[in-house]
Amino acid sequence: MKEFKSGSVHEDVFFKADIEAVKKAGELIEKFNSAGVVSKGVYLNQPEVWSGNGGRIAGHKVLVEPLIKGEYFKFNSNTGHAEPDSATMQALSHFSYHISKGKYLLCDLQGGRYDGFYVLTDPVIHSKTKEFGGTDLGSEGIENFMAHHRCGRFCNPGWKMPSAQQLIPRFEAVCGTTFGEAAKLFSEAERKDLEIKVKKEMRISIRKLWENALPNKKQHLGWAGTNRLIEQSTYEGARVECMRVGVYRADIKETFKIEPSAVQTLLDDLKGTVDFFLTQEEKVKIEDVENYEEVLAEVEKQLRALCDPDKVAAQLGRLSQEQSPLKKPTPEAEKEEEYQLQLVEYEIIEGKGGIKSGGKKVKKSSYRVVKDDFPLIYHLDVGAMYPNIILSNRLQPMAIVTQEFCNSCSYNDPSNNCQREMDWKWRGDLYMATRADVKAIINEMESEKRRYNSKDKETGETKRVKWSELHPKEQTEEITKAVRQFSQKAYKRLKSSVYEDKRDIVCQRENPFYVNTVLNFRDRRYMFKRQTKEWNKKLEKAEESASKEEIKSAYRQLALKYHPDVDKSQEAPRRFLAVQQAYKSMLQGATDRRRPKEASWAGRSRKTWNHGEEGRPVSKILDPILPRKTLAYVTVFLILAPYLLSLLNSASFWLAAR
Repeated sequence: MKEFKSGSVHEDVFFKADIEAVKKAGELIEKFNSAGVVSKGVYLNQPEVWSGNGGRIAGHKVLVEPLIKGEYFKFNSNTGHAEPDSATMQALSHFSYHISKGKYLLCDLQGGRYDGFYVLTDPVIHSKTKEFGGTDLGSEGIENFMAHHRCGRFCNPGWKMPSAQQLIPRFEAVCGTTFGEAAKLFSEAERKDLEIKVKKEMRISIRKLWENALPNKKQHLGWAGTNRLIEQSTYEGARVECMRVGVYRADIKETFKIEPSAVQTLLDDLKGTVDFFLTQEEKVKIEDVENYEEVLAEVEKQLRALCDPDKVAAQLGRLSQEQSPLKKPTPEAEKEEEYQLQLVEYEIIEGKGGIKSGGKKVKKSSYRVVKDDFPLIYHLDVGAMYPNIILSNRLQPMAIVTQEFCNSCSYNDPSNNCQREMDWKWRGDLYMATRADVKAIINEMESEKRRYNSKDKETGETKRVKWSELHPKEQTEEITKAVRQFSQKAYKRLKSSVYEDKRDIVCQRENPFYVNTVLNFRDRRYMFKRQTKEWNKKLEKAEESASKEEIKSAYRQLALKYHPDVDKSQEAPRRFLAVQQAYKSMLQGATDRRRPKEASWAGRSRKTWNHGEEGRPVSKILDPILPRKTLAYVTVFLILAPYLLSLLNSASFWLAAR
């Protein structure tokens, strides 16, 4: 119950402001629950204004709310103070700022916390227009709260934040509720110091966030459970392997070995695959597709024409009957067309995580359908492979989590399907030197007689210092250098690589900002490739049909239209530059097209006599008299004439000698 003295000039204003604040808070909380930020629901007590008839409140107006049972908590205040273990309420305050686009901020959250929900009472809302009473501290209150706010595990990194210039505390963050006239502003000197401090903290926190969140491709110097020093710890990325090398043509038959179980898997997943393509990729409702069943039936028909698993099973059953001396195949079975089957042996790894994580190699065999058929040649583009992997697995910063983190997360519920186990391969590049070798090297380097180069950060001078005076980073560099030299000399090899199969949990609560950025990048890349292919065809078509004069005429018209002095729009410079580039490309193409092809050495020799535009010969009289073929014969004769004369002289001398 909240009471104001009857007759106070603020009485009606306070009651009205409180009712409006609760109404707005209810709207923001409803959006928070709908967004599914946490699994626990958040509810808000609705107050009513009562007038007292007797006793202490006789003649007074009071604000009455339902009683909150159990322990009462004060989660945060309207100045930015936050109690420990209040990540859900901190996320609610941040969410209210984000969903209202910075116009409102829900704070001063208090009430009861229960097993599956929260019940809040008497909240405060900051607004840019100060429309919710004396506890509404306006724009300064919003900026001050966000400056003191520290995002917890439920705050989404993609949520809206004030600019760095606004993240400066305006007044102290206190536990209680603060009215506007009681907010003590910092002095100008204190504000400047805070501004420098906040900017520095932001740079450090952002750097640490991305260093810890993103997959680190290189982590240097560690042991990680091995007896050798790790030079580099990384992950084994995706590989595109060539299973078979050769020349393939669509008009030459190839021998295919089809696995019936793989075709059966495609048939089982057919409906789900088509539904996913329609709803997720094409954004089309299934009920809007008129020939849905026809397409499913057609795809199934083509798969069964390739290899019918039921038919293979029936054929294997007949083979077993034929081998049995007691049973004979029926006449109907003998009439059916049979597949050519071949028994193929192969190895698989049973168990998740690979061999080193408990998996076993198992030899298996199965009958496969052998077919000789004309192949269909496809070009597979893996250019967007990594974006697709990120989107399908929801891999993103801070997505790799531990089981302890999931146990403490309020969103962790089997119905949410928020965990996905991912198998990956770790690769470590290990120096050949063992742990004992490295320890001996360090003991030798710590000798008082040894000196090392060290660069002074202030003066930039290099001086010789002891091991103990080196910076830790410089010590690491010296150890690495010594270990590399020792490994090369002692083991005749610098390092070797080891691989280990690992498994981690990928949190499926996606960050919309990151996921949408990757999605837009992938889609824009597809669009760019498609438009590039389309316009290259248009360019070739234009170059084949257009003359130089037509190209120049079109360029003058477009250059005049999009010149920045004529077109004052922001896109004018970009369009003008694109027109210039297109003109140069088409002009060069027209020149290359008109240049005659160099078919033979004789033709080249005659064409080099003149470099005119049309490639005309030097003399118009010479062509009719001496055609190109005759010229080639004459040239060959002149080259071989000296050798023929020498041969004739030798023959005549030999005959005379006889």
